[in-house]
Amino acid sequence: MEISVASVVASCSVCGEPLTAKGDCVACLLRTGLDESVVEEKAPASLVFGDFEIVRHEDGSFCELGRGAMGVTYLARDNVLHRKVALKVIDVPAAARGSQRVRERFLREARAAAALRHPNVAAVFQFGASPDGSRCYYAMELVEGETLEDRVRRDGPLKAKLVLEIAIQISRALTAAAAHSLIHRDLKPANMMLTKSDADTVELEVKVIDFGLAKAIADAGREMDQTHEGFVGTPSFASPEQFESGPVDVRSDIYSLGATLWFALTGKTPFGGRNIEGIRHAQKSDALPIEQLKTARVPSRMRSLLKSMLAIEPAARPGVKDLAAELRRCSAQANAGGIRGIRSALAGAVSLILAVSVFFALHSRETGPRPVATVENSVSNPAVPEKSIAVLPFENLSNDREDASFADGVQDDILTKLAAVSDLKVISRTSVMQYRGDRNTRQIGDGRQRT
Repeated sequence: MEISVASVVASCSVCGEPLTAKGDCVACLLRTGLDESVVEEKAPASLVFGDFEIVRHEDGSFCELGRGAMGVTYLARDNVLHRKVALKVIDVPAAARGSQRVRERFLREARAAAALRHPNVAAVFQFGASPDGSRCYYAMELVEGETLEDRVRRDGPLKAKLVLEIAIQISRALTAAAAHSLIHRDLKPANMMLTKSDADTVELEVKVIDFGLAKAIADAGREMDQTHEGFVGTPSFASPEQFESGPVDVRSDIYSLGATLWFALTGKTPFGGRNIEGIRHAQKSDALPIEQLKTARVPSRMRSLLKSMLAIEPAARPGVKDLAAELRRCSAQANAGGIRGIRSALAGAVSLILAVSVFFALHSRETGPRPVATVENSVSNPAVPEKSIAVLPFENLSNDREDASFADGVQDDILTKLAAVSDLKVISRTSVMQYRGDRNTRQIGDGRQRT
């Protein structure tokens, strides 16, 4: 009996499906391929630059901290020191890959930035390049907080007093950089991190990030390749000379700081444009929109300073030391204005207290004995004649310790003026000090009546 070969069909020992003529199981091969693709999606390859590995989100995407014209900044993990860092990865143009000159330039700038150590500058830890030369990278201090740009876009324009505090801290960073012959070249709100301060007298701490773009001023005259290769910076905050082929110095950073402060105060840039050419034209032909600063109630002295910082000619801008000094003067003026406002309000309160006291003193002469009048921050004292008044201690609600002595002085001033009112008994300051911090005037008055 003959047996047909076609009638003998081998089956897979795993799944039982028929095998091909070559003995393969199509079902198992397909299943294996799908499983491998799933595994690949669940465990994608790591992105590593030297000792630093880019951190991923839960969905597997890389964790970006910022993106700009010069590269992307990632959240990364230092696998040697086990710390998190900000890793800036810069794509090298294809024509420049493998160029020793380009690599040395990045290395020189990274070394210069790493030499800068200042509380208001994010430190640079390490520099490197990929083996094929397609990318350069440097690791920076990871600053927890938000950028000035994010703060303004979320909350709107900031108060002049806060902007001055930010400016003073940035001027300190620029002063330190100038001592190392460094310039930033890309100062802007997105490169200024705002963090909570540990100090009692400062609301926040400012750190300038991305000093990796800095270029030694000493080298600027000999090698202008970075400028010739293309524009460096952010057009809306760049100085006029950054659009040209000539050298730049710290006065370029001062211009960029002026544009940044303008944005913080108004939510707008001083010169607008759809592209680089539009911004350049506006810088050269348009006048500064000073009305924006007036609308934002920026003090006149600060307006004048911003105007000088945004001068088209670098020589007309203040030097970094002069800038720092003028910012401190503007801050002192702003604070003095606030104190004057407080003094005016307190003077009004004193006048009201005196008016009420005089009214009751005169009224009691005409109508005979009356219940003791109760005014804010006042209690009655039955141990003395009914026409009496006490001024409770003022509470210092600010974080400035100097305001505590100011509050005590206000109390003394009120007591002195009330003492001049005839037929009015003023309780001494010593007698009411026990009630410091107690805001329940009714309960204080009841307590004194029972004593």
